[in-house]
Amino acid sequence: MNQPINIQNNKQSKFVLCISVFVLIYVIIFKAVNPYKYAAVGTVYENLWLFIVAAIFIIPVIALWVLFKNKFSIKSFYFYSLLISAATIVLLFA
Repeated sequence: MNQPINIQNNKQSKFVLCISVFVLIYVIIFKAVNPYKYAAVGTVYENLWLFIVAAIFIIPVIALWVLFKNKFSIKSFYFYSLLISAATIVLLFA
């Protein structure tokens, strides 16, 4: 009944990893650069912030859920996505 999800680095796990990396890059760039110095950069910053805030808290939940279902396979992209999300949260609040 409660079968583990196949996490052999499929498209969904790669997508979650890419989103995690994108969020990390976004946080690094906009912590280092004033986004309101140039109008175009400020527009990109303002248009993406809601997606980024949602992703910061949703991606680790998804990764943890899949890892719990599959007994924490270190070979999966979900594990690395969880590590990247943890680094992003630490960087965001540090």
